[in-house]
Order: sequence, then C-alpha cells, then structure tokens
Amino acid sequence: MFTRKLPNKSWGKNIVGFAFAGLGIHTLDMPFLLPVTWFAPWGFLISGLLRFVISIGTLILYLEKSFHDLSIKEAQYRLLAENAVDVIYLYRLQPKQGFEYISPSIERLSGYPASHYYHSPDMFFSLIHPGDTFLLESLLRNPAAHAKHPLIMRFIRRNHALIWVEQTTVPIFDERGVCTSFEGIIRDITARKKLEQDVSRLDRLNTVGQMAANVAHEIRNPLTTVQGYLQLFLKKSIFAPYTEQLHLLISELERSNLIIKEYLSLCQNKARELKPCPLNKIIEDLQPLITADANASNKDIHYYLAPTPDIHLDEKEMRQLILNLVRNALEAMDSGGVVTIQTQVNEQGELVLIVQDQGKGIPPHVLENIGKPFLTTKENGTGIGLAVVYRIADDHQANIQIETGPTGTTFRIIFKVS
Repeated sequence: MFTRKLPNKSWGKNIVGFAFAGLGIHTLDMPFLLPVTWFAPWGFLISGLLRFVISIGTLILYLEKSFHDLSIKEAQYRLLAENAVDVIYLYRLQPKQGFEYISPSIERLSGYPASHYYHSPDMFFSLIHPGDTFLLESLLRNPAAHAKHPLIMRFIRRNHALIWVEQTTVPIFDERGVCTSFEGIIRDITARKKLEQDVSRLDRLNTVGQMAANVAHEIRNPLTTVQGYLQLFLKKSIFAPYTEQLHLLISELERSNLIIKEYLSLCQNKARELKPCPLNKIIEDLQPLITADANASNKDIHYYLAPTPDIHLDEKEMRQLILNLVRNALEAMDSGGVVTIQTQVNEQGELVLIVQDQGKGIPPHVLENIGKPFLTTKENGTGIGLAVVYRIADDHQANIQIETGPTGTTFRIIFKVS
C-alpha cells in the first residue's frame, strides 16, 4: 500500500516500502530460526541493516518531497514574477553592484529585454530622466531611507517616449546591519499621472467658474450701460464724425460680452436635458447662421447628411458644439476655403459627426494639449471654444478623434447609439 498509493514518484518511496516489507518478513521468521544458534548474530545484523535502509530511505523521501515542494513554489513565484505587469527586481549593492533578478516585464516598460540589464546595470540609470537622477543616486546611497515612501520618477523609453514610474523599495541587511541589497517593484503610473493632471485641470476650471460667476454680473451691467450710450450717440448727428470709432467700441464691447459668456458656458454646472433628438435636424436649423458666417469671410460650407438614428442629446449644448467646431474651421482657413459638415453611421453602429476644414493643420505642440482651456494660436482667440467642445462631448459620453495635416483638419465626434 505504501509503495503503490503514496502520491510521490521517487526512489525514496520504493526503498522505504521494500525495507519495511523485508523487516516484517524477517520479524515473522524469528520464531522458526530462533533455535538455530548460528543464525542469531546474522539475524540481528539483517535487522539492523533493514532499519538503516529504512532511515536512509526516509531521509531520501523527505529530501525529495522538500525538493518537489520547492520546485512548485519556485514555479509559482516565476509564474507570478514573469507575468506580473509591474517590474519585480533584486539589486545587489555588495560586493559589486548589479541586478540579481529583474522580471521580463521590464521589456514592456522600457523597451529593452531583461538580459540587457544583467550584462549592463548602468542601462537602468540611463533610462532615468536627467531631472530625476538625483532620486536614484539618493536611493543607492541609503536604501533604508526610501523604504517607507515610494519614489516617483520619469523614464525615457527606448522609443524616446516619456513615462512616469513609481518605485517601491525594501532593503535587505546582513548580520552586521549593513544593507547588502534591496528588492523593489516598479510600476507604470503614466495613466494615473494623466488622471491627476486632468483632475487638476478640472479644479482650475471650477475655480475659474466660481470667479466668472461672481464677476460676470458686476462686469456685464456696466458694459450694457456703456453699449447703450454708444448706440445712443450713433443716432446723434453731433457724433457723426466719430461713427467708425463708435462702431469699433460697440464691437469690442460685444466681444467682451461673448468672452464672458464663453467662460460661463465652460465652467457652470448646469442641468442638462438629454432627450432623443435628430442630429441632422439640429444642423439644418443652424444652416442659415453657419452659412452667414461663411459668406461673411468669403468661404463656403458643404453639407453631407446621411440618414441617422435619434440619440439622446442636449439640443442647446449640441448647437454650441457644432457652432464652435464650424467657427474654428472657418477661422483656420484662408479666403475661398470650404468647410465640410457630414453625418454618418459607422460599422460599429455609432453616429459620427464630421467637421472638416482646408486649413494648414494643427501644430504638434498644440495637438498634444488640444482641448485644454486658454490654449489658442489665434491672435484674438480666447482658447475656450474647443475646451467647450470637449466638455460637451464628455457630458454626452462621446469620443473625439482628430486627423490633421498640411491640407486641413478633420474632427470626428463619435456618439454611442443606445
């Protein structure tokens, strides 16, 4: 039973099993061989040898089991370490600095395979952004000081992309209390950093909204009074020589009112009424206004409206989104340019609003930060228009895709159809 049923395929099991069987048989033959005097010494010797074999077999069995358990644990550890998203490593400080182990996920993080770090430990230091190298140098000088708080640094990947990482460190000490190495985990926190930046941006917007709400009333009333008197002066013949200047003052006051209105529309948290609406109908209602804007700047508008399903929209906000996109497109083009407004349903069944211009495209440094408030390349721009577009799209759970180049820019607003 011992040799057949024990779930352990090893020599130790067989040795112990057969030795026990031999010892049992030898014990049974003692009553028959006890009268044989010359066999008595040999009987004790055989019994001792069998017990010795049992002890050796038991030791082999124990060692084999320990080795088997250790192999399983090692396999589990390697499975965890080699498939973990985070980078797990062991760095040796003495007698010579270098990596004892670094998980394969370092290749996904940095672009370089783990073997490079074993052969050249300095490669790891070359990934650190120059502005953060002092953090790693401080860690190497005193790992214990950084055990409680993780290090947040910037990495430069093999493809020159910049990412944020968080490194947690656990120092390992010898019997003299000297730190000989340290273990660590490196985690990519680029997405978290981006989220923190977005939250910070929203906090700033909230602050601007509160300020705008408090200031708007105090500013708009005097502006309305001044504008009313200027319009009154236009009707008086005594001010006829100043007609051009008065029109300029009124237009600047109207522009000031428009800026205040855009700030408020960006920052106020107003209630939204989402109800089934045909997007094409909203565009058709705006067509006279859009066409008038285009004609005023000697530009043209082309419409390509495919049949689309009704989706849940806030009609007022959608009008503002379309107007902002179209006006941005008109301002991006020279005289004679064409803006294309198109609606369609894509292969995934989503409703797509497309606004395409024939401008010179968006510069890369602006494209990286597009949608952020106060970012503008226009001489008289406020940087609010596209920020409003992104807010409205986000409120409607819509995605924005941008294609830009020397021949123009295309905005795609993709709405989910419920």
